[in-house]
Amino acid sequence: MNLCKSLAQIRGWEYRKPYVYGKIDNYLITVRQVIDYLNTANNCKLVFIPLTTITQEQADNLMQFLNDNKKELKVRAFDLDRGVLVLRLHETFKGYTLEQFDKLIETLVKFLKDYEISTVPTCLYCNNGDVNAIMKVDKIAFHAHEECIAKAQCDLENTKNEYKKQKKNYVSGMIGAFIGAIIGAIPWMLLELFWGFAAVLSLLIGYAAYYGYQKLGGLTTKTTKWLILIPCLFAVVVSNLFAITNYLLSEEIELSFSEYVKVYTDSEISRDILANLGIGILFFLLGYISIFRKIKADEFDREIE
Repeated sequence: MNLCKSLAQIRGWEYRKPYVYGKIDNYLITVRQVIDYLNTANNCKLVFIPLTTITQEQADNLMQFLNDNKKELKVRAFDLDRGVLVLRLHETFKGYTLEQFDKLIETLVKFLKDYEISTVPTCLYCNNGDVNAIMKVDKIAFHAHEECIAKAQCDLENTKNEYKKQKKNYVSGMIGAFIGAIIGAIPWMLLELFWGFAAVLSLLIGYAAYYGYQKLGGLTTKTTKWLILIPCLFAVVVSNLFAITNYLLSEEIELSFSEYVKVYTDSEISRDILANLGIGILFFLLGYISIFRKIKADEFDREIE
């Protein structure tokens, strides 16, 4: 059975797919199932444990402990991000079992208690004790006070309203995206001159377009990831037209609209040209998936409940 479902059904933890929430002693634990359908090597369980009062010395000891025991505990990677311990559990062909998870948490909690790391729950918002509630910030559970949760939600709503009022600068951002996309396509076009088809380099276009969008002041919003598609696809088409131009010049054929149309319609020539275009679009889309995630991460989309 899936670890998250096992924790919910056997341990009684709160399950909100793909998250499950539990508590061991005074430590709140959030587990997230990550599934990447394009690259199964990225599939994993992420474990989040807030340690809001941890000191630098305690953090150093904790990192050393995890480094010394990561193989035994089957932890692939770990980090301490703004007072939250993040563990990436090792999963290959076999999922992380409930028994392995119990051993990990038991060992970790014992270490935290032995070193007196965040043993007394404190409110994430005001840093005081005597907590009486649990708040979820971006799906991760933290100790809090009920009144602090209400205040945090009010502050967040005000911040969101201010963010909505900001100038989006879509026009200047799109100009930057077009410039960036064309610059990102230059390696593809240059390699066409010396090597032939080099459509795999279309991977760079999305990164360059988003960089240009930001450099010219475009504000990252939920719309940005769709706007960026326009200059990126434009750059892919321009790169393909460059390949055709290079072909026509090499064959000493006059550059005219009719000749470009002929290249696309002549079955003997169009096969390679259209294959180059198809490969360019394919690799651009593969690269764009990463950019899509980057843009989504840059969006102001904080949640508090």
